[in-house]
Amino acid sequence: AYTLDPSQMVILENMARAYSEKGEISKGEERTAALTKAAELYGKSLEAQPSAPVYNNRGLVLAKLGDIEGAKAALKSAAQLDPGNAGMYYY
Repeated sequence: AYTLDPSQMVILENMARAYSEKGEISKGEERTAALTKAAELYGKSLEAQPSAPVYNNRGLVLAKLGDIEGAKAALKSAAQLDPGNAGMYYY
């Protein structure tokens, strides 16, 4: 669906969420692959349309992958885009 209409970021975000959830219930290489795909899809969505909630979700996925610096950068971006709710992104 995304290839038919790349302006529909919600498609990327929903796919990323599905991969993230798959990573939650998977183990080993399957878990890593699912979380990596989720981070990639969140990244594509952010390239087209920056969004605090999407930065937050990407940050959480990166943290699960062990990329703490990447997670911190994503969460910082979320807080910068939505300073009124910055505390929500640093729980």
